[in-house]
Amino acid sequence: MIFQNNRHKQIFEAERLSMRKPGKKTLAVLYLLTADHTLWIKTKHLFTSNGKVDLKSVRLGNVSTDSYALWKAVKELQTGEKQISLCELADNGIVSDNAFRLIVQAAAIAHFDTAVLNNTEVRYV
Repeated sequence: MIFQNNRHKQIFEAERLSMRKPGKKTLAVLYLLTADHTLWIKTKHLFTSNGKVDLKSVRLGNVSTDSYALWKAVKELQTGEKQISLCELADNGIVSDNAFRLIVQAAAIAHFDTAVLNNTEVRYV
């Protein structure tokens, strides 16, 4: 599993353990939000009891391009509505390599669940 740093891993793990049976997409959202200090500060108090972020209550304000890209990915994961295009993700002038890596990792979590967190091999029969 690729975390930004030990702090990212600690916050993610602590929050994951405090949730009751979080779904794959909820964990992917949590992964992205805890990866970015600014996003985490602005959203941590807006998690609902069902593990969703109250998207309408979030006020991003002035954030970095990467924070905004991660936020768009969070919204897409949670709502299923298209927020960020493949062209935007592929343009390193818009999305940095680091933000791209985090978004791809979150997509893997949303698809494979926590198996990717433990570097566990996922097999389909």
